[in-house]
Amino acid sequence: MSKDLYISDLDGTLLNPKGQFVANAHKRLKSLLQIGLPFTFATARCLQASKEILGDLPIQIPIIQVNGSHITEYQTGKNFKINFIEETVVQRILDLGYSMSLLPFLSVHTDSDYIYYKESQNSGMRWYLAERINAQDQRFQKSKNFNEYNANVTSITYMNRCEVLAPLHKKVKYLYPKCNIQFYENPYQIGWFWLSIQAPESTKGHALKALSEIVNIPVSAMTVFGDGANDIEMFQQAGRSIAVANASPELKQYADLEIPHHGSYSVLDFLEKEFLSS
Repeated sequence: MSKDLYISDLDGTLLNPKGQFVANAHKRLKSLLQIGLPFTFATARCLQASKEILGDLPIQIPIIQVNGSHITEYQTGKNFKINFIEETVVQRILDLGYSMSLLPFLSVHTDSDYIYYKESQNSGMRWYLAERINAQDQRFQKSKNFNEYNANVTSITYMNRCEVLAPLHKKVKYLYPKCNIQFYENPYQIGWFWLSIQAPESTKGHALKALSEIVNIPVSAMTVFGDGANDIEMFQQAGRSIAVANASPELKQYADLEIPHHGSYSVLDFLEKEFLSS
């Protein structure tokens, strides 16, 4: 049965295991979009990092970026919705990190999106910073004082070894259980973990509801694709939820259907088969 809107996660779902969207895959999806496929994506990536991979795809429906902190127009970068972490929560989390000698990347939105950092204190942070600078990402700014940004923070991200971040993760989760807290291994840099903290509303599930209001399509008419824990709320909300074979066992519990491993571009196969036959 065809639904009114298809929404796919990127890493581990639409993209291949190397985080790529090869030329033939791009051509296939572009062709579908040009004949009217109602499609967008929901990702932990920012708009710029997504565009570096997906390029000039004619996506007309707003995207869900940074795990739901932003709902944004793909072509222009216009934001329809941004969620901020409460200022007092930001300061408390930063103080906890400082007490453990941990420094984060601070994602901030004022006139535009910025990512502030004091120093890249380990190989995990240096890898990420080098990767983004190499991609000519202009958001990154070095700063000695985070306090002036506390009212405009959308995300706090720590990068370190699992055992180093685990105590901070435990404390933040205890103090702020309603925040969207993601603690996971970077799939492109094995051994290095990310602890990402966002506002309670910054989830793909909340974003799905907000997107529904923006585009006037009921959540019950949405089909979503995913692979990880940050897709669970989206799976719980959508009318139909489809997991790739490589998805976590936890996510598969909420799936209505399972398709093959993302390495074969199974989401594209599914879209072509269903949309072209409808």
